[in-house]
Amino acid sequence: MSTRVTLAEIAQAQSRSKRAVEIRADREAWPCVEEPVRGGKRRLYAPADLPADVRLALLTHKAATLGANDTASVPAAPTPKPPALPVADTELTERQRLQRDARAGVLAAIGRLQAEAGCSREQAITTLLTNARAGRLEPHLQQMLRTARDSRGRPGDGYPSRRALYKWLATQDLAPRVPQRDMTIKPWHALAVSLRQRPQGSTLRWLHEQLVEQWNPAWGDTPPSYDVVARFFREKFSAIDQLVGRHNGMDLQSHRRYNVRTRAGLLPAMECHADGWCTHFSAPHPVTGEYVTYEVWTAIDFATGYPADPAIGMTESFEVIAKCLENYIRTFGVPAVFQTDSTGSVKNDRFEFDPITSLQERLGITIVHPAMLATGKGNSQANGLAENLHAYYDREARALATYQGKSMDSLAFKRVQKFTTQMVRAAKRGDLVARDKAKREAERAGKGLVIDSFDEGVAVMQRMVEKRRDMPNRNLPKITDPATGKRRHMTPRERLEQFRAEGWEPVAMSDAAIVDAFRPHVKKQVKRGGVSPHSGQRYDHPELEHWNGEWVQVAIDIMDWRRVWVKDLQGRLICEAQFLEGRLPRPQSLYEAALEKRERAAVRRREQQIENIAARNPFRTLDAPAEEARVIDFATEFFSAPEPAEALPAATPATERTGAVTAIEPAERQHNDITDIAMYLYGDQLEDEETEDLKRAAAE
Repeated sequence: MSTRVTLAEIAQAQSRSKRAVEIRADREAWPCVEEPVRGGKRRLYAPADLPADVRLALLTHKAATLGANDTASVPAAPTPKPPALPVADTELTERQRLQRDARAGVLAAIGRLQAEAGCSREQAITTLLTNARAGRLEPHLQQMLRTARDSRGRPGDGYPSRRALYKWLATQDLAPRVPQRDMTIKPWHALAVSLRQRPQGSTLRWLHEQLVEQWNPAWGDTPPSYDVVARFFREKFSAIDQLVGRHNGMDLQSHRRYNVRTRAGLLPAMECHADGWCTHFSAPHPVTGEYVTYEVWTAIDFATGYPADPAIGMTESFEVIAKCLENYIRTFGVPAVFQTDSTGSVKNDRFEFDPITSLQERLGITIVHPAMLATGKGNSQANGLAENLHAYYDREARALATYQGKSMDSLAFKRVQKFTTQMVRAAKRGDLVARDKAKREAERAGKGLVIDSFDEGVAVMQRMVEKRRDMPNRNLPKITDPATGKRRHMTPRERLEQFRAEGWEPVAMSDAAIVDAFRPHVKKQVKRGGVSPHSGQRYDHPELEHWNGEWVQVAIDIMDWRRVWVKDLQGRLICEAQFLEGRLPRPQSLYEAALEKRERAAVRRREQQIENIAARNPFRTLDAPAEEARVIDFATEFFSAPEPAEALPAATPATERTGAVTAIEPAERQHNDITDIAMYLYGDQLEDEETEDLKRAAAE
C-alpha cells in the first residue's frame, strides 16, 4: 500500500467534502505529486508534508479503521519482528495461549498503523489507546486489546497501559506468566501416600489426623494443614496411583485404560468365548429337590454374538464345560479358537494338555486364556463378551421370586427361602396341598415366579438364551427393520443367517463323531490282550493280543460300563473291548456255606454287645420267685447276732405274723432277661433285621 494519501482520503478523515480540501490545498500550496489516471490526473500528498491538524485527522482515521483491510500488504521495514513462540508451548494453558495470540495481534496493529500513517511508535500507541477508550476501533480490535491485558494487574478501564505495550514490544515471549506448582517431594509425602493406598479406604480427614499423630519433628516444625494435604492429592499426585493398594485385581483394572475389540473380518466359528455363571437365583436340585444355584456355561460366537445352548450343572466341572463346547459345535461346527478363563476344569490333561488324548488335540482347536493380572488373579475384562451375557442373565433373573443378587432385599430373600424350604419338606412328606400353599406364599413374598423342578429351571435358562439371540446387538451392523422401517442393529440370529446366505459353511461333525469326540479318552498300555482304563476293571479282545506292550487310547462311555473303544495313538479304531467278568474259583455251595457261617458269627457278636450293655446298667433289678416270699423281721435280720446258715428257721408265711413287713408280690412277667434293654437301645435296628429275616423266610 502507498504511504501517500489522496484528496478523497483527506476529506474522509476530516469529514469534509473533497472540493473543500482541494481549495485549502491550493491556497496553502501543499506539496504533492500528480499521478496520471484514466480520465486525467490525481494528486498524492505525503503525510509528513501536510499540516499538523490534517496529519492528526489522518492518524485518528487510520486507527479507527485499522483491521478492516488486513489483507493489504504492510511494508516490511517499519513492522517489528513477530514474537517467537515459547519453547515449552505445550506447557501453556488455554488462557495463556489466548492472551499471547491477542498481544501478538495488538503489536501487529501498532506496526501497521505506524507504517500507514507515517508516524512514530509513540504516536501509534497513543492513537490506538485513545481511539480504543473512545470506542472508535473495529470491534474485533477492541476485544483483542481487552483480551491481551493481564487481569491480575491493577484495576483499570480494561485496556492495557502504554507501559505494557512497550514491554510487549521489547520481548519475544508474549505469554503471561502464571504461578507454577511446587512439585518437590516433601518428607511427609511417603506417609501420606501409604495411608491413602490402604485397602480399607481412607478419608482425607482421617488421613490428616494420622499424619499429625505420626509427625516426625525431623520433617519440619509443624505438620501440613488439611488444605495442603487435600491439594497434594488433588493437584500433585496421580489419581490412578492413589487407587493402587486401595483396589487390586479387576477392581483396579476397571479404572485403567482398555482396548476396544472389533469383529471386522471375522467369520463364524473363528473364535468362541465361553465362561461360567453361578445363577443368581435358586431352583430345585435334580435329585434332592432342595433349592440350590446352578452352574451355567455358555459358549458365544465372537463374530455374530450368537450364544449356543447352555450347559447346566451343579458345579464347575470338566463335564459341564465339555457339554458347553459340544453345544457350540452342534450349531457352528468346530471353532478355530476357544477362549475360557484360567479354570482348572479346562487347564488339565483331559481338556488341553495331553498331546494325544485331550479334546484340544482330537478336535483340532486352539484353547487360549486371557492374560493373568499382575496380582495373579483372573482377567474378566478380557472376556467381556461372556461377562456381558452374564449381566443380561442377571437382569432376566430378577423376574424370579428366588432371585438372590445384590439388588434383592435381604428380608424378602429370607422369607422366600423359608417358604421354599417348606415346599421341599412338604414334597418329601407327599403333602401336595401344603407344598402348593408354600409355593404361593413364596411367590407372594418374592413377587415373582418360583421354579418347580430342575427341568423347569433348564427351560428358564433356555428361554433367556432364545431371547438374547433375537435382541439387537450394538456391536453388529445396522439394517432397516422390515416391520417398522427404522434403522436398528442386527440381532445375532440375523447376523448368523446373513453369513449363511453369503456362503459360509461350518466345519461340521456328525452326531456319531461328536459323541465319540466327547467321550473321556485315557492313554493306557495293552497287557495280555486287555486294558484297564479305570477302577481296575479289565476289558479284553482277541485283537489286543497283537498289541501287547503298546500304548493305545481307550474311549470310555461313562453311562455304559460293559464296553470301551480302543484306538491307536493316531485315533484309528482297533476294536471294541468287552468287560471281562471274573469266574468263581470255588463251587457255589461252598460260598453259600461260608456266607451262612459268617452270618452266625455276626449274630453272636451282636448278642455279646447287648449283654455287655445290660451288665453296665446300675439300675437293673431282678424280682424274687413267688414261692420264696417270706416275712422279714428287720430287728432280727440286721441287728441280731449272726447265726450259721444251716440253723436258720424255715420261712414263715406272711399271714401268720403281725407287725412285720410283707414282701411285695412279684409281677406276672418275669424280667430275668435283657430283652427290654436291648429293645430300648437297638429297637429300630432289631426290628429292621427281624423284618428282613421275615422277608427272606417268605421268599424261601
